[in-house]
Amino acid sequence: MTAVLEARDVSVTLGAANARKAVLSNASLALRRGEITAIIGPNGAGKSTLLACLAGLRAPDSGAITLGEVSLTRVSARERGQRIGFLPQVAEVNWDIDVATLVSLGRLPHQGRWGQSAADLTAMADALEATDTAQFASRVVGTLSGGERARALLARVLAGQPEFLLADEPLANLDPRHQFDSLALMRRVTTSGAGVVLVLHDLAHAIRVADRVVMMDSGRIVADGEPATVLTPERIAAVYGVASHAVTLADGSPGLVLSGPC
Repeated sequence: MTAVLEARDVSVTLGAANARKAVLSNASLALRRGEITAIIGPNGAGKSTLLACLAGLRAPDSGAITLGEVSLTRVSARERGQRIGFLPQVAEVNWDIDVATLVSLGRLPHQGRWGQSAADLTAMADALEATDTAQFASRVVGTLSGGERARALLARVLAGQPEFLLADEPLANLDPRHQFDSLALMRRVTTSGAGVVLVLHDLAHAIRVADRVVMMDSGRIVADGEPATVLTPERIAAVYGVASHAVTLADGSPGLVLSGPC
């Protein structure tokens, strides 16, 4: 598949003038539709900053983000909203709206002057069903648990039917069952032709679900490839400072066990 969403030598520096810190340094990454890419790395590695740049929410200090070989700065906000869905690590909902209304916001970039179409309503219903949130569609978002809210926010992004779904730690507030359900849902999203990019902290999830793993450390991409080639004991020890070994799970899929600090 050809690359569609790409970061080219992207660098970002943050902080006051007398205390500037490079949080991204010459990061290059070509993302393809139809696959799951997991971005991993320790705290402060630059994962969230890279994802924000790819979503068009932060402009890099140098380098470029392109969508279909067009600079993201030249793509209108409406088209960007149609093609790229972003699920932030911390998403605040500051209005007393119900879940159905929240999910409907995901369709705004697609709507014309006459409001919601039949296609909009179908996409919203499909997103509610896929995330197991239809059961509380009429509830106010503020009354939901953390896990329920996380699923409702994912439904909002899915309703937009983006070409690329970028999610920053989407499993953080979910119980184990809904973590696995969400990962299975991400796989179904790729079968429709979309690309999924997940920032993950759980390396076992990364090796299990991802087609490709991008490992970051100190603002740099230090490895990029198939999970088994990136998530080696040597590299995990060097980047995370923990010992690990690969295992094969009961269903035959690959797994990873962390056994403690090196």
